[in-house]
Amino acid sequence: MVDALNKKKAPVLAELCDAGIEVYVLRRTNQIKRMREELERHGIKVPKTDRFDAVLLAFTSPKKWMKVDKRTTSLAPSRGGVKFLNF
Repeated sequence: MVDALNKKKAPVLAELCDAGIEVYVLRRTNQIKRMREELERHGIKVPKTDRFDAVLLAFTSPKKWMKVDKRTTSLAPSRGGVKFLNF
C-alpha cells in the first residue's frame, strides 16, 4: 500500500509490479489527513510521522484504494491532472 503515486516512487512500484506483487495506491491523498482529524475529534492525537501514517493506511477502507499496474507507474500526478512520464 502506498499513500501517493509520485515520480520518486514510480520505478520501485514498477519493479514490484514486474515481480508479480500487487500494489495499491490511495485514491485520495487527503484521506490520511481526514482520518487524523476524525481521531482528534474523538480525543485521540495521532502524530504526523511516516510510522503513524502507515498505521492509518492499514485502516483505510478497500474502497479508497486503486490497484497499480505497470502502465499506472508510468503516470505521475501534476498540477493539470495526470501526466505521462514515459510514453
